Amino acid sequence: MTGAGLKNNFILSLIILAIVFSVLLPSSSSALSKKATVLIYHKFNEPDSPSTSIPTEVFEKQIRFLIEKGYRIISIDELVDALYHKKPFPEKAVVITIDDGYRTTYTEAFPVLKKYNLPFTVFLYMEGVGRFPAYMTVDQLKEMSKYDKVTFGLHSYYHKPLGSITDRKFLERDTKKAIKRFKKLLSFTPHYYAYPYGEYNHSVVQVIKDLGLEAAFTQDPFNVSPETDPYLIPRVPMVGSWATLKNLRWFLETEPMEVSEYNPSFGVLPENPPGRFVFKIERLGLYKDIRFYISELGWLIPEVDLKKSLVTVTVKKSLKRRVNRVALDAVDKRSGHKARFFYLIVKPSE
Repeated sequence: MTGAGLKNNFILSLIILAIVFSVLLPSSSSALSKKATVLIYHKFNEPDSPSTSIPTEVFEKQIRFLIEKGYRIISIDELVDALYHKKPFPEKAVVITIDDGYRTTYTEAFPVLKKYNLPFTVFLYMEGVGRFPAYMTVDQLKEMSKYDKVTFGLHSYYHKPLGSITDRKFLERDTKKAIKRFKKLLSFTPHYYAYPYGEYNHSVVQVIKDLGLEAAFTQDPFNVSPETDPYLIPRVPMVGSWATLKNLRWFLETEPMEVSEYNPSFGVLPENPPGRFVFKIERLGLYKDIRFYISELGWLIPEVDLKKSLVTVTVKKSLKRRVNRVALDAVDKRSGHKARFFYLIVKPSE
């Protein structure tokens, strides 16, 4: 065979190999992941509300950062579908949510999100929208609803902190009233709910389920896994001092900790002091430097039993705050990144 013939055969072999590998290896666009990040925003460019607002310029920088770093901003429907089917998320998945329906959602955030053609969800405080000056008008809601990548959800009617409320009649009345006004303004039934102030308990969750809402969102600051309960979907706040690119990067890299069981459960505690906290983690050996956190007391070092896959800590001090967030924090040995798990507890009535 001539030199030219050998060269042609070599080139042909390279082409065949390239085709084979392109079929066998998944492309980056089809890569899957076991975590997703749900971001939560409230107000935009409202310096009089420093703890809940983000400058529009910073918001747009965050959006550009997500796009430039290859994050895939997905719809809330895609996230919830993955949870119900226990399937992985798209690689580097992010969901954008905005609570309350403040007017600056329309005047500041909406133009940015529309500019980049991104999906997002707005959870509406139904007593406020279309009525109170700080919130979107009915015309603004209807104009925003024409954008085919926006989803609207419920954020209750009265916007009460629900963690301590176990009265089913009140919870049903509030939610039904919110659904009724939502349907009146937008002409369809909402599917998703965000707990006001991020507060919830078993009674609240059950009412949300019973009234036909398909998923609900907290304000527990960690990432979502395919095993996440669809009615306890955590969200990372991007407001006030939290709303920096440094914090955004950190949260995006954090892993959801694989906690399969925990006790005491979320919501109203059976007793105070709460006593023994127990976390079941089937693959406990994946983690190191495990710490326990409770808002009122700070960080504590728990007992770790690798044989039983249990992490435990006893809290003998009575809690004074009405609500606390409980967390486990560790380092994931596989990635070297932080891994976290959060939930909310409520002090029982005295």
